Amino acid sequence: MKTIQYLTLALLMLLTVSLQAQDKNDIIITNDGKVIQGQVLKVQEENVVFTYPGEAIENTMSKSNISKIVFKNGREQTFSQGAKAAQPPAEAVGAARGTENAAGEKPTFKVEQNMMAVLPLMFVNQETGELSEQNSKNAQHMIHEFYEKHSTNIRPLALQDTRTTNSRLREAGVNYNNLDEYSIEDLQRALGVEYIVFGEVTYTTGQSNISSTYGNVDQKKKSDNKSDTKVSGSTYSTERTKFDYKVVVEIYKNKDKIYSKSREPFGDTDDSWQSAFEYLLKRTPIYQK
Repeated sequence: MKTIQYLTLALLMLLTVSLQAQDKNDIIITNDGKVIQGQVLKVQEENVVFTYPGEAIENTMSKSNISKIVFKNGREQTFSQGAKAAQPPAEAVGAARGTENAAGEKPTFKVEQNMMAVLPLMFVNQETGELSEQNSKNAQHMIHEFYEKHSTNIRPLALQDTRTTNSRLREAGVNYNNLDEYSIEDLQRALGVEYIVFGEVTYTTGQSNISSTYGNVDQKKKSDNKSDTKVSGSTYSTERTKFDYKVVVEIYKNKDKIYSKSREPFGDTDDSWQSAFEYLLKRTPIYQK
């Protein structure tokens, strides 16, 4: 009887340890002190593949940017670049959570050369002055995806993922409403990047009428070989909202503005601003055809 009790107790202990292990995450510590929690799927020759908690999307990070991985089973893997880490792990955890230092300052990061961040865009209705947070993020992701798709055209530049960008901006107290209140130097220190891509979309709306006529055409021949044409039918009119956009793209390297252009798209649909962005992005000095 006692033997059965001991076996039952041992099984319960093993089950408890197993469940605790499942609740833990792997921890990736980057060279700039950032702490990323998630599940490490693969440690490849040049990259580490991982997922964020609760997500299935696989993310890839170069091993040259990683100082250490602490796996949930307690095993640690240190990379040769670890000596470059700007902060010890304890400080890195605090910075990743947005904590302030003793002087009350927001966390800043060492600027990484050839790293580029795409900021949320100012998306403004000129008639009301209203800013759209959703459109701001949509435009940010659109530009980021464009550069990801054309990564070979912007080498040797690398992209900071938008999750990291927006997280660090939030820690610094920056959002789509107050972007223009911060200097480029402050934004670079808050993000740890050398290049910043910033944009603005302003627009007005109006109404456009589209008319269509439906009916029959009758022709009757006269004695003088001429035709008498009669049109009978109905005319229908529909109304739609048209958008008049102006798009601006600016790129900064360190504190210097290296590109600033604007464009008005040819179309007037609600998504016509996207084609204007693509036109401008392909003509920036960082884009090599």
